[in-house]
Amino acid sequence: MKFTTATENIRNVLSIVARALSVRPALPVLDGILIEARGENLQLTASDGTFTIHAQIPVNVIEPGRLLAPGRFFMETIRKLPDGELVAAENKTGGLTLSCSGARITIGCQLGEDYPDLPYVLDPYTFTVSHKAFRDMVSETSFCVADEDPRVVLTGALLEVKNNMFNMVAIDGFRLGMRRRPCEVGCCEGEKSVVVPKKSLIEIARLLSDDEEQNVNIEVDKNYIAVNLENLSVYARLIDGEFINYQRIIPAGWKTRVKVNCDQFAGCIERASLIAREGKNNLIRIEVSGGKMIVTSNSEIGDSYDEMEVETDGEDIRIAFNVRYMSEAFRAIRDEYVYLLMSSSVSPMTIVPFGGDEFTYLILPVRAAA
Repeated sequence: MKFTTATENIRNVLSIVARALSVRPALPVLDGILIEARGENLQLTASDGTFTIHAQIPVNVIEPGRLLAPGRFFMETIRKLPDGELVAAENKTGGLTLSCSGARITIGCQLGEDYPDLPYVLDPYTFTVSHKAFRDMVSETSFCVADEDPRVVLTGALLEVKNNMFNMVAIDGFRLGMRRRPCEVGCCEGEKSVVVPKKSLIEIARLLSDDEEQNVNIEVDKNYIAVNLENLSVYARLIDGEFINYQRIIPAGWKTRVKVNCDQFAGCIERASLIAREGKNNLIRIEVSGGKMIVTSNSEIGDSYDEMEVETDGEDIRIAFNVRYMSEAFRAIRDEYVYLLMSSSVSPMTIVPFGGDEFTYLILPVRAAA
C-alpha cells in the first residue's frame, strides 16, 4: 500500500473517525483503525463493536492495500506530523512508514483480516430532518437518558415517527424528556420507532451542523441506524426491546398550573442549587400560594430564598425536587414562558410550553420534611 495526500486532510478526518474507538475494546482488532487505499480514495474505519464511523477522502493511490493501524497511536502520530505532503507506504515487514517534510515514523500494523465488515442496513426505513433540528432534539433530551439501568432500553432514547411527527423521548426512571417536531411533507412517511444508545446519539449529533436548511437522511432497520454525510457514514447498533409507553406516564390533568418566566425561574433554581449541592439531599422546595411562587433550599452551608410573582390556576401546593433535574430541564428550554403542571406533592410535575406542544418534561418529586 502506498498513497500521498496533504497531512492536514487526513488529520481532520482521522480526528472524527477516532471518536468510534473504545477505551476498552471488546475485541483486540477494535483497538485499531482500518486503513484501505483503493481507486482514488483512502478509507478509514473505526468501531467499538456497536458504533462505527467510516470515512473516505480523495488521495493519490500509488499502490492499493489494506492495513490495521493501532488506532490512538496512529491518530497521535498524524496529529504531530508537520503540514505538507504526506507519503504513506507499507514496508516489507507489514508496517506503515509515514514521511512528511523531513519527518519519518514507522508504525507496526496488522493485515486486518479479522476486522468486522461494515454494518449493512437491510431494507431501511428512511426519514429526513434538518441538521439543526436533530442536534437540538438530542441536546434537549439526552440528559434524561439513564446512564445505567437494568431496563436496557432506558439507556437509549426513543426515536419515533408517528402521525407525521418526529418524536425523541428519554426516560431515566426519575424524569422524562420529550421533543416533538412536525415532519416536512414527504420526509417521514408511515410509522417507525427505534431505541438508540445515548453515546451513539450524541456522537451523531456532534457530526451535524447548526444549519436549519441542510437536511440529513436517517436510515433504520431492525438492527441499525445509519447516517450518511458527505464522505462520512455512521452506523449505530440499536437497543433491542420495547420502549416504555411514555404516553401513560404523562399525567392527563392537573390541579395546579403555574405560568413562569423561564429566565427568572432558572435564576431561582441556579441560586438554590448553590446551597442544595452542598447538602446531602440536593433538594429545592417550591411553594405556590396567592399568586406567588417561593423557591427555597437549605443545607449545612446556608439557605436560599427566592420569591416571584406568577400567574396561577387551581390549588396551592408545596413540593420538592432534585435541583439537578430541574436545572437541566430549564437549560434545555428556550421559550420565554412555560406552564408548570402539578397535582400533589407526591405526583410528577409536567413542564409544557405556554403555547404549542413541541416539548414535555416530567420530573418526579422528592418526599421532604417541611
